[in-house]
Amino acid sequence: MLLASLQMWRKNNEEALRVVLQALQIEPGHLEALTVLAQILEKLGRPDEASAIWRKAAELGPDFSPALLGLAELLMQEEATDALSQARQLIERVLAKDRVSGEAYAALANLLNREGEHQKATTAMQVAMEADPENLAFQAIARRNLGIQLFSTGTFSEAAWAHYEARWIEPGAEASRYSHFPRWDGSQLDGQLLVTREQGIGDEVLFLGFLREIIAAGHQLVIEVSPRLLTLLRPCFPDATLVTSETSLDALDINAVVPLGSLGMYCRNDRSSFAFRNAPYLKAPPVSPGLLRQFPPEHSRKLKVGLVWRSNNRKWGFRKSLFLRDLLPLSTLSFASCISLQHEALSEEEHELIDQTGIVLPEADFFGDLEALACWIQLCDVVVTVSTSTAHIACAMGKPTWILLPSRQVPHWYWGMEGDQTPWYPSARLFRQSSGDDWSLLVKQVGEDLQAFAQQRHALF
Repeated sequence: MLLASLQMWRKNNEEALRVVLQALQIEPGHLEALTVLAQILEKLGRPDEASAIWRKAAELGPDFSPALLGLAELLMQEEATDALSQARQLIERVLAKDRVSGEAYAALANLLNREGEHQKATTAMQVAMEADPENLAFQAIARRNLGIQLFSTGTFSEAAWAHYEARWIEPGAEASRYSHFPRWDGSQLDGQLLVTREQGIGDEVLFLGFLREIIAAGHQLVIEVSPRLLTLLRPCFPDATLVTSETSLDALDINAVVPLGSLGMYCRNDRSSFAFRNAPYLKAPPVSPGLLRQFPPEHSRKLKVGLVWRSNNRKWGFRKSLFLRDLLPLSTLSFASCISLQHEALSEEEHELIDQTGIVLPEADFFGDLEALACWIQLCDVVVTVSTSTAHIACAMGKPTWILLPSRQVPHWYWGMEGDQTPWYPSARLFRQSSGDDWSLLVKQVGEDLQAFAQQRHALF
């Protein structure tokens, strides 16, 4: 199983799947192989198959802790009435055998978060981190998770950021391409500071909000960005040099390097430090006449509402997405015109619903052309979206952005655990689903609030 796990940590999930399936052909009931298979299937975005494997492993190995904890994590994502109590029973079975199981305390922390006991969850994560000091791989994961937990509950301390730095030493962490440069320590430099991108587009956009302070402090920046963002970002940071991973750095005078997300330890080490973030830091290019011609004239005086209902994140997207049909009540509002800002290719059902409802479908590739996406966001009065990169881009532009958060998943740390606001984006408003997979009550609230928003904006009915 070592080879399959290694391939998984290297993000070669298809190869890891091939290896583990070969092992299971030889020994179908191999418990470790089954747990690795379930993890791979989750990473490949095949949750139903992963669920079946977790249940099979727990049935075959009623005392095999990894299978019990894997099934517990699965149950935490379900909406059955007794799912959380079943998860707790599985975790307690593991702790009954091993009172210092770091993995069990980490699972307990996740359960406590699902139950709304966030301070107890923080304590459980601290116990998890201290439980197995010899297991360096688990220590790194536990430290990173503790940092995220502290952020989620509004604690932006130096200790929290130090824990978050463990993301660079946990299993599967990408080796830095720029390790030959000294790591920046926050001091003033004679030359340029290379800021390297990390994680997904949404995280990258979130962390770009740090750069204004760094530039204002007099640092000369070389900013590595995702190729998809390069054209959009160039006008936003005119005093910096923007590069991608393919750009040669030989002609630049780089003195030190820092990952983009690590700038938080210098810019966001308490709640008051978020005051600097109020101004938008992304902007769209001018809206072209061709784009305006795509918008029906009869809708031009209505409240323009951008819609995103689905995340394309392969592992977690299904847990934070809803269906277009869940948002259809918004398309019937007489004072509003809805615009699809969805990245991915639409299904046949989605095309039919859009045709039936009159939702505007732009002629643009929003995945490959983020400038076009920014233009359409700029055209909107408000964006209603699930947690996606579009939400981050809209928020960074200062656009009123209403983010729909499901109950079956603990929100991403930057949305926090409770409340309808986040310190990261002043234009964001968070709508939290109370329970279940039924979005109707939340969508009804969004519709009512859109009417109030339209009245405030003097929209014509």
